[in-house]
Amino acid sequence: MYNSGFKDKHSRYTRNMKKNGKYIIWDHINAVFNRENRRSLFETHLRHSRIHLDSLSKMRVKLAVQTLSSKVAVDMSKFENDATSSTQEYIINCEKF
Repeated sequence: MYNSGFKDKHSRYTRNMKKNGKYIIWDHINAVFNRENRRSLFETHLRHSRIHLDSLSKMRVKLAVQTLSSKVAVDMSKFENDATSSTQEYIINCEKF
């Protein structure tokens, strides 16, 4: 999922994941992270190290679990529009797994 996005926004994006005609892209999680940084109390576990991954952090399961948690999906459902619904569903399915 980290490489899912639009090539014109970042060169690392190599694919666009879709479900039900809506995109599952990393920018949706990045939007939650940006909103989280403006809050005085944190609601999710998103931090810089969980959003801007290097080759070692991509392999850390704990970071993936915290990034793809229901708290992130709930935050998206509260503050984002319907365009993120497929990303929310993807996150919820990952958490169930």
